Amino acid sequence: MKKRLLFVLAIIAAFSLVAAAPVSACNKHGRDRHQPPSGHQVMVLNVEDPADPSSPLGYYGCEDISWFGTIKIKGKTFGMALYADPNYVGPGVFPGVEYGEGWKIFTGKFRVKDGELKRCAPGRVLMAGYDIGTWDPGSGVFNSVGGVEYATRYFKRWGDGYKVRQGGTSGPGVSVAGVEDAFGFDDGFFEIYKP
Repeated sequence: MKKRLLFVLAIIAAFSLVAAAPVSACNKHGRDRHQPPSGHQVMVLNVEDPADPSSPLGYYGCEDISWFGTIKIKGKTFGMALYADPNYVGPGVFPGVEYGEGWKIFTGKFRVKDGELKRCAPGRVLMAGYDIGTWDPGSGVFNSVGGVEYATRYFKRWGDGYKVRQGGTSGPGVSVAGVEDAFGFDDGFFEIYKP
């Protein structure tokens, strides 16, 4: 009887090890290392007066950048910028602002000194793409969806065929890249996913 019981316990232990084997491919938080990353964004708007729709881009320099700041992905912080598409025309069904934009994630971070961005491209581009979205100026809520058009280095495996989602709430009081208490967002999310 003891031999039979030991045999059954050995079989149960073996099945437990086999069932637990896929977990070894996960990191300490139980997430797959190859799962597409998501990130936390902090950005400021590159205009003098956010309340004035005719206020031109380039308040901090770099006139093609509409928003700039940082994105933290998998514990590492990168520079990120958004680029408004002046030719985008939305379907006209949203009561707020409909927009199209390009985005880039850089190896370095943006820095503002004496009111000017030190560089318009802080390092090499690691990932880039395009999205379309909506923004409600009253509540500050924005959401967009799009795709990855370029990915290299850390992000190479999430290039071809991957999509992105961004969202958050814009408003005053954001500080990033040497800018203090500006209009922006510090609760932004950026998610890469495979449809």
